Amino acid sequence: MELLRKNLHPTDTVLRIEPHWIVIFAAVDRKGLEAIVRRLPNILEETSRDSFDFGTALCPRDGNDTNSLFSKAKALS
Repeated sequence: MELLRKNLHPTDTVLRIEPHWIVIFAAVDRKGLEAIVRRLPNILEETSRDSFDFGTALCPRDGNDTNSLFSKAKALS
């Protein structure tokens, strides 16, 4: 996932919580998040044969805690 990290801002965080990859964007609005999600499949397909689903959640709109945000993002994938 080094390629993924190279395509993100230094303030963004990539986490692995099996079986999920989680990317935390430090500062992004809905429009910016949608643009990132459109780019991610192309970035990931360069290094992986796996398939990917993407879910998104914005704090505080979609929740204020980890469980709420993860549940919202997972429901969209």
